[in-house]
Amino acid sequence: MRLSRVRLGLLGVSAGAVLLLIGLRLVSVSLVQRERWLAIGQRQQQRTVRLAPERGSLLDREGRELAVSQRAWSAFIDPSLLSSDEEREAAVAALSPVLGQTESRLRKKLNRPGSFSWLERKLDVERRDELEALDLTGLGFVPESKRVFPGEELAAHVLGAVGTDNDGLEGLEHVLDPIVAGRPGQLLTMKDARGDEFLPGGLSHRPPTRGADVVLTLDTVAQYLAERELARAVAETGATAGTVLVMLPGNGDVAALSNLPTFNPNNFPTYPSHLRTNRAVASCYEPGSTFKIFTVATALQAGLLESEEIIDCGNGALRVGSVRVKDHRPFDRLVVEDVLALSSNIGAIRIGQRLGNHRLHASLTALGFGGKTGVEAPGESAGILRAPRRWTPLSLASISFGHEVAVTPLQLVRAGCAVANGGLLPTPRLVREHRREDGSVKTQPVPRPRRVFTEDTARLVSKMLEATVERGTGRLAQVPGYRVAGKTGTAQKLGSDGRYVHDRHVASFLGWAPADDPAFVALVVIDEPRGPRQHGGEVAAPVFARLARDLLRHWGIPPEPTLLAESERTGGSRVGGGDAG
Repeated sequence: MRLSRVRLGLLGVSAGAVLLLIGLRLVSVSLVQRERWLAIGQRQQQRTVRLAPERGSLLDREGRELAVSQRAWSAFIDPSLLSSDEEREAAVAALSPVLGQTESRLRKKLNRPGSFSWLERKLDVERRDELEALDLTGLGFVPESKRVFPGEELAAHVLGAVGTDNDGLEGLEHVLDPIVAGRPGQLLTMKDARGDEFLPGGLSHRPPTRGADVVLTLDTVAQYLAERELARAVAETGATAGTVLVMLPGNGDVAALSNLPTFNPNNFPTYPSHLRTNRAVASCYEPGSTFKIFTVATALQAGLLESEEIIDCGNGALRVGSVRVKDHRPFDRLVVEDVLALSSNIGAIRIGQRLGNHRLHASLTALGFGGKTGVEAPGESAGILRAPRRWTPLSLASISFGHEVAVTPLQLVRAGCAVANGGLLPTPRLVREHRREDGSVKTQPVPRPRRVFTEDTARLVSKMLEATVERGTGRLAQVPGYRVAGKTGTAQKLGSDGRYVHDRHVASFLGWAPADDPAFVALVVIDEPRGPRQHGGEVAAPVFARLARDLLRHWGIPPEPTLLAESERTGGSRVGGGDAG
């Protein structure tokens, strides 16, 4: 009897201890570890689907829309509500012709586990209505936004592209993603006690927040004009590619940037990557004779050259080491202005030899060659400007007239601004300001330009370049009623064996107008023109003339009456004729 009582006592103590432990555990779970177990339960019960926010718009400098977000609808289905194989097959057959998807692809979507499967993203309202009219069990729609580029190919390489989930993938859409993307929302689904999922009380428990609008430096009209003239030039010359850049010399704003080949960002996945390359920023080339501008300006700045000086051009040939360099035609003795106007390679070499390796290299580096400009566009190339210790005996001569150095179009037009605006090197920019939904505006500061030439040197060189257009290789760049300054360039291209190919050229023209107070600096680059016309003066200069004429009209800059009258008397040209350069 006594033993039974002991056993009952021990049993009671054990039961009490167990109950105490259970109680302590309940207290721990319900109070001490409450948040942890709630989170575990929520993870088991809930599934969150990300809802992309509406991206802010990209606008040109006048507020015109370049990239916008439009309301779209994404269709989903709850496969768990399709109770039989027959019902699934009927849904597949009904959905396939509306969505344009194969039945096998749709069958996989409807056989996925769980209660949520995307059918199609970013539908317009018409296709949404077509789907809704099917009245399928488990079919639903989520409001989203779709990126649209109203101008299609217009400024495609600047703007870039956006993916299905509204992520910026290329161009400014990628760079500005943290600003224009906005904050995503969430779509919540839950499981009930049987493990079936459902959508509780509405689709979204957190709506997405729209991103900021961004105002760019681009001018839509200038961009259209640049693209139109580039397309015409490439078509007429049979060229493989081309670039046109327009920059405002005072602040470095890029008003137009056009490349060919191009792409439509509304359908960007269908285009190969090489068509989406921003050649103006990411590709470099040997500039040829446009580079003579900076050789002459550097020598004048250093006091090693007088503007009225006569340069011995060797009757069209000069031996440098073991190499005999030739001009495009023989020149005996030329004043400095005519070295530029007639584009003498020998004259440029003579001037470069006065500078020497280190002085020329230092000036070109100060002008930004061999380094990135800092523009907002992704994938920028630094170009190629080797250190003087790596120069060969021929390097000084070659670089003096634009070979053995590689530049991006953006670098070259920027350096041109430093001559056009009186000696100040600007920092190129594509972004002006951010405009947020609350009405606040953040203006991007204009970086302070850096002086690289004195004003006198820059004005003197610009005046010399007027002569290039008036009576030199750039005569086809004339614009009736306006003074134009500029320089032609024709550079042979390297073949696969590392040697220059005689029938493959890059033809270019770098210029500005009006010459004495430039509204813009523009560069035209035509890559591998075919046929009898392959020089910058024949191929690129006329493109500049047409573009400059329309830009000056667009920006309301009137012609000089005396120049206009003179041009009318001479049939549109103060001198007439054209010349290779």
